[in-house]
Amino acid sequence: MLWLSLAMSLLSAAAGCVPRAENSVVIYSAADREYAQPILAAFARRNSATEVVPQFDVESTKTVGLVTRIESERARPRADVFWNNEILHTLRLEQAGLLQPVAWDIPSDWPRNM
Repeated sequence: MLWLSLAMSLLSAAAGCVPRAENSVVIYSAADREYAQPILAAFARRNSATEVVPQFDVESTKTVGLVTRIESERARPRADVFWNNEILHTLRLEQAGLLQPVAWDIPSDWPRNM
């Protein structure tokens, strides 16, 4: 019985050690799936070499579930993008050092009022 428990523990630990493909982007999205999915699908079509791996929240936990997940993954972050619509939890993650800023090249024809 001890050997079985040890083997199961090792297998469980090894399952979390599978490396992610370099050409994938993991997106934690608090946006409603019905609105986010078409945008992610359009991105995937334009960037066919990149696998889009969306992780949506569930209605019962909404943004708090993804925030908790990011906090629990502090040592081994999995998300590349956190698409959130709730500012207070975003600020809390930023203050905890769990978000990384990204410098974007904004196209010159981008509307200034956006």
